Amino acid sequence: MLHAPAPLASDTIISASWVDYLIVAIYFGFVLGIVMMPFYYGSQVRSVPEFMLRRFGTGAHLVNAVSFAVAQLLIAGINLYLLGSIIQALLGLDLFLAVVIAAVIVLCYITLGGLWGSRTASPRPPARGTCRRPPTSSTAGRAPP
Repeated sequence: MLHAPAPLASDTIISASWVDYLIVAIYFGFVLGIVMMPFYYGSQVRSVPEFMLRRFGTGAHLVNAVSFAVAQLLIAGINLYLLGSIIQALLGLDLFLAVVIAAVIVLCYITLGGLWGSRTASPRPPARGTCRRPPTSSTAGRAPP
C-alpha cells in the first residue's frame, strides 16, 4: 500500500506578503488617527497609562504598570530561549548553557554594539544657542537670558 507524503509546513501555513501587512498597517493607522487621537487630545493625555491614571486612579495605573513589566519580562525570556535554542541546534550544547551564552551575547551587543550604533547613527546636535526651552508660566513674556 502506497502512502502519500505528508504535506510540508510551508504548504499548510497561510502566509501574508508585505503588501497584506502594509494594507493592515495603513488601515489601523487610520483607525488610530481618526478614532483614538481626538479622544486623547480631548482628554489632555499623552498615553494609555496616563489615561488609566486619570480615569481610574492609582490602582488601575499600578495594575497597568505591573502587567506591562511582566509582559516585557516574558518577552525577554522567550527571546532568550529562542536564541538559546538556535545556539543549541548549531553547537549541540545543553539548553541551559546555550541560554546563558545567548544572554552574554545580548549583553555584549547592548553594551558594546548598541551604544556604538546609537552614537554613530544619531543626528548631529543643533548648533550652540539655537535650542531654547519652551517658555513656562514663570518665564512667559520675559526675554531669554
